Amino acid sequence: MRELDKKISEEVNKGRRRIFLVQLLNFLLIGASFGITVSIFVVVLSRIIPIYGVYTKSLWITLIFMLAGLVYAIIKYPQNIYTALKVDALGLKERLVTAVELKNNDSPLAIMQKKIL
Repeated sequence: MRELDKKISEEVNKGRRRIFLVQLLNFLLIGASFGITVSIFVVVLSRIIPIYGVYTKSLWITLIFMLAGLVYAIIKYPQNIYTALKVDALGLKERLVTAVELKNNDSPLAIMQKKIL
């Protein structure tokens, strides 16, 4: 029954990549918005206190925040159970979560439940 486990892993990995790309874009946008907010604050502050090369520094600040968002997205790479829950939310009625939880179980009941998927 390793073929069933392999098939389930392939299906989970498809969803996992898609969820990761969505999270990556989301965290990049969040990082960019924080970076732009801090950059605007630095530009306004430069009108009061002389800060030389403020626009270059603002660009670097925005890039650093975007890099932080990228690193956070890589650290928060979705796990199999989370991916199965997200995919099941699309209408599988918790069949994929059950299959992932029974991954290395070779009992007759587990095999039946995996075949339903």
